[in-house]
Formats: sequence, C-alpha cells, structure tokens
Amino acid sequence: MMSMSSDFSILSDNDDLPMGWEWTNLDRILSIISGEAFKKKDYTTSGVKLLQIANVSFGEIVWEQQNFLPEDIAYQFPEIILKENDVVIALNRPIIGGRLKIARLKRQDTPSILYQRVGCFKSIDNDLIKYFFLYGQSHIFLKYIQENLQGSDQPYINTSCLPKLTIPLAPLNEQRRIVEKVEALMARSRKAKEALDTIPKLIEQFRQSVLAAAFRGDLTADWREQNPNIEPASVLSERIRKDLYEKMDQGTLSIDSKEETDKKIPKKWLWVSLSEIGKVSGGLTKNSTRNVLPLEFPYLRVANVYSNKLDLSEIKNIKIRSEELERVLLRKGDLLIVEGNGSLDQIGRASIWDGSIDPCLHQNHLIKVRFEPIEMSEYILFWLLSREGRSQIMQVASSTTGLHTLSLGKISKLQIPLIPLAEQHQIVTIIKELFDSIDRLFYQYQGAFSQLENLNQSILSKAFRGELVEQDPNDEPASVLLERIQKEREKEKAKVKQIGVKKLKK
Repeated sequence: MMSMSSDFSILSDNDDLPMGWEWTNLDRILSIISGEAFKKKDYTTSGVKLLQIANVSFGEIVWEQQNFLPEDIAYQFPEIILKENDVVIALNRPIIGGRLKIARLKRQDTPSILYQRVGCFKSIDNDLIKYFFLYGQSHIFLKYIQENLQGSDQPYINTSCLPKLTIPLAPLNEQRRIVEKVEALMARSRKAKEALDTIPKLIEQFRQSVLAAAFRGDLTADWREQNPNIEPASVLSERIRKDLYEKMDQGTLSIDSKEETDKKIPKKWLWVSLSEIGKVSGGLTKNSTRNVLPLEFPYLRVANVYSNKLDLSEIKNIKIRSEELERVLLRKGDLLIVEGNGSLDQIGRASIWDGSIDPCLHQNHLIKVRFEPIEMSEYILFWLLSREGRSQIMQVASSTTGLHTLSLGKISKLQIPLIPLAEQHQIVTIIKELFDSIDRLFYQYQGAFSQLENLNQSILSKAFRGELVEQDPNDEPASVLLERIQKEREKEKAKVKQIGVKKLKK
C-alpha cells in the first residue's frame, strides 16, 4: 500500500503543471446549477425522488428521508432532472465535522430532481465528472468552500462563487487512469474504514459489560470474600435515611417508600429508591423580579450536562430571588440529571458537578441529587450510565408531542442497588481503571481513523499533482479537451436558441 504522507498540497495555479495538463475554471468544463423550491402540497408517495439536503451525505446519497414529485410536475423542469454521475453538494451547512457534504449519483439514485439549496455539477463527459468528483473530495476543494462560506448561525455557500474555482485538468486518458487508480485504492481504504467503524460499538458494549458485571457483584466477588465483616447496605440505608429526615425542612423534603424488586443481588446489598439515599431537588424556574439579588450568578443548563461529562465552554448568568438561592446552589459532588425536553436517547443524561465554578446555580431542567456521604455520587452515576439504569429512565419518561421528560417524582423512585460504602469505593475504583483502558483503545481507534483519512488525502494530493499514475506523451492534451467541450456547448446553445425561435413563430 502507498505510504502515508502529511503533505496534502495540490498544485496552485501559480505552479507548473505536468505535461499536457491545463489550469481551468470550473465553469469551462462543468455546468453548475441549483434546485427549485417545490411546494409540499405537490409531494406524493411515489414518482420522481426529490433530492434534498438531507439526502446529500459524505461521498454518497442517502435516502432515509424520501419525498416524491409526480412525473407530470417533475418533467416540467428538465434542466434539474438528475442523471447518473451528476455530482451534488449541500449549499446550506455544507461542512459538518470538518467534512464536506458532496456526493455522486449512482444509477439507483435516479430518476431524481434537484431541490432548493442543493447544488449540482453536470458534465457532458462521464469521465470528466468522475475526475472532478475526486477533486471535490480533496482538502483543497474543502478549503475553498470553507473560505467562501457566508452566514454564521447557518453557514451556506453561494453557487456564484463556484465557477471561478480553478482545477488542474489532466488529459482525458490520464483522467481515466487516475480515476481507476484512486477508486481501487479507495476501495481498500473503505474496507479498512468498515472494519474501524465496528470499533465504537464494540467499545460501548465493553463499557456496558463492565457496568453490568459491577452491578451483578461480579467485579467485587473476591473482595467480599476477603471482607466478610463489612457493614451491610441496610445499615447504611437506615443511617442515610435518618440523616435525611433530620434535614427535612418542615416536610418540604419527601422520601418515597421503596418499590420491591425481584432482581437478584449479592448478600448485604439492598434495593432502595433514589430519594431514600439522596436529596432530590429541582432547579431554578422563571419567576418575578421581586426580591431579586443585585448580583448575577452563573448557572448550568441542559446544554452543559452530558453523560459523565460537563461542557462549561458556554456558561450564562442569571438573576435570582434571594429566597431561592440556597435551594439551587450547586455543591461539588452533586449529581445532575437532565430532566428532558429532548429525544428519548438523550433524556436522563447524568454527570457530577466538579465545583470548578463557585458559586453556581442550575436551571429547572436539571434535577439535582445530593448525597451524604458525598462519595456515593460516583457509584450512583455509574449505575445511571449502565444499561439497567438507562432502561429504568426510559421506562418512566413521559412523552408529549415527541418531547420526552422526567419529573422529580419519577427520578426519586428510580431503584438503585445500594451496597456497603467500602464496596462502593472498590467498585468505582475498578470501573475507572477499566474505563481508562477502554479510553486508551478509543484513542487508538481515533488515531487509526485519522491516519486513514490522511492516507485518502495523500492519494488525492498525488493524483492532482500528476504523481499517482504514469503520464503518456501520446495522450491528447487537456487543451484539446477544453476546445472540444467549448464547441459542444456552443452546439447545445444553438439548439436551444433554435427551439426558442420555433416556439416564438408558433
């Protein structure tokens, strides 16, 4: 296999080109068009597929979202009917995660018609469009699009900037050799990527296996045998329960009676509801400006809390009424659970407040659970991250018009396998050690994935510098190809003009 290189440079238009090559603007070799804003009332369940932004992925067309137009409407727009090998690009948010949404249509993607905010590159020569598609996947093309983006919240590219983009044009026969060679190398690269793509799923399965073993008691089975006289969880539960009752503020803190469960757990473990071992409370709600303190306080929102991770890159401030301050203040070690207003797979995200901002408040869509002793937080967090914990959360989540939510009452009743405090420390330590090993595997995967992308870009760079395949002095030079394209375009224009004249005479 070709050695990898970090040199992704492609010849600039100031550089000398290989023999027979020419610098040319895109509009000399391709037609660049954008789609129409068809009305939803005209959509049907069959007919001509409507190619929209959602269908343009990274290097391929995806049809997870499908809309159709009836043929009698679609074929009124012959200039935007798409054919095999046409290259399309998303015009709104064309770059996501550093990758460009550009794709070439295959036979199964047709017949289809171009929708608004999708651009299309068409060519009279299939070999030429395949060559351009490879260029469209290179870093140099991505950089050009990036430099010409407009807008900030919803960046977009205007098709008016595309015609003058320069491209190093190889002789047509050399284009064919380049495409054949690149596609063969990319096929091997895709197989490697497919193998790599299975790794994140395997890593997540490994994480869940660790958590499942932890909460079955498997990880600490030997430890329990070596420590038979540890205080059972029932004693810990009663002590915590007593402390919580003593801290109740005139009945404002309620403790739910635990629900019985028939799930087997080791001796000295105990099923309890979350509110039996922690103080569950809501966050800051919108209220009047009466008794508002003169200072603004930073506060956490749903956007700051992820699974076992805090994102504090954007923290907002808020004013608060004096009587609410104590209730919504965060303390290092508080467990935060996302209440909802989101998709089912995102609801119940949980993390531990690290105390890096002090003082700090939390909004009403974050449920806070405070434990005494504070060390219990990490153990409970890992339970909520486990498949069993996630299953409970999804079972109790309410759904209204597609938005899933939790409540204080439902969080309070979540069933937790309480274990002796010393064993909690042991389990948390083992989980962290194993998770560190898993993280190292994930970093290795990311490195391999990055190297694979580097290899692909190295291949493309060599291709468009004329270094990937041998040159043949007998190849028809690119200048002749440009002349032929110009003549064929003039013929097409003449035909269109003649058709227009005939229609006027009628």
